[in-house]
Amino acid sequence: MPLSIIIPKWILGWSVSIGCWKPWSILKDFHINIVHVAGTNGKDLYARTYQHVVTVNAIIRATSFEQLVATALCIFRDAYVRWAVIEVGLRGILDVTNVIACPDMTIITTLAMDQVAVLGNAVQSIADAKAGIMKCDCPAVLAPQGDPVAYLTVQTEAQCHGAHVVPTPASWIDPRTRACRVHVFGQDIELTIAMRGYYQRENAAVDVTALAWFVKRDRRGLDG
Repeated sequence: MPLSIIIPKWILGWSVSIGCWKPWSILKDFHINIVHVAGTNGKDLYARTYQHVVTVNAIIRATSFEQLVATALCIFRDAYVRWAVIEVGLRGILDVTNVIACPDMTIITTLAMDQVAVLGNAVQSIADAKAGIMKCDCPAVLAPQGDPVAYLTVQTEAQCHGAHVVPTPASWIDPRTRACRVHVFGQDIELTIAMRGYYQRENAAVDVTALAWFVKRDRRGLDG
């Protein structure tokens, strides 16, 4: 369904460009291995990148952020990056990074009241936007959600798109050293969390679950 059909008319009246149409033509037939990340708490733990600005012919008429996204993806491709972890900049489904049509995985971190001026002053509208990066037949790793509305929203969206995994929050082994245990795919994995914050155990569970899924997939491919 074209984005122009699902964007409310009152949004289309904004002076801010929120669409992500142009990069589709810029990045036609483009593919690298990508993990797409959205959420509120923890996105920065998954994505570390730098901005590379280039001059684009004015006929393309892409926004500066669209240019940056297209440039970054081209750099990743030309540098033969094995995996690119792309963080949603804003809005989720209407974010320009959602031009990525077939990511290898999507990750939804813990959601909270975030970017309310754009996404709306309700957890459900925020969750709807963030969950919009999930794609059909693409595995989605979903962080535990403290808000039941956010939980139901992302769960429903994930089920509509096929396979998904919900990680179990890590449990403390020793809070003083921040050592914890994550149970994933029938196995206990112990690790130490370097960063402080009550939600870091949930982020650790998401990290480990995502990595474990890729390991499991690759082993299954080798065994098959």
